[in-house]
Amino acid sequence: MNCKQGDLAIVVKALNPKNLGKIVRCIRFLPSHVLLDPDGVLRAHDCWGLDTVLLAWDNDPTKVILDSYLKPLRDSDGEDEMLRIVGKPVKKTERV
Repeated sequence: MNCKQGDLAIVVKALNPKNLGKIVRCIRFLPSHVLLDPDGVLRAHDCWGLDTVLLAWDNDPTKVILDSYLKPLRDSDGEDEMLRIVGKPVKKTERV
């Protein structure tokens, strides 16, 4: 899960490009929420109920988005998240 309840998040992936870059607040986690995908199939996704109206892929208004489409905006504790995940770069030394 990318986000936590109450997080502000930025939309980083969307089937409707009008949603990209929008800032939303994650109000309620909706595990296994069933949505109609563009291919006409109903599928369960981990989603968030939002405080903001977005446009679904078919331009219908919605207040639901997939968790995987969001990146949370949180205060940093000073540690870079990617450095924490992959480790700090190590300087290569030349061999003589």
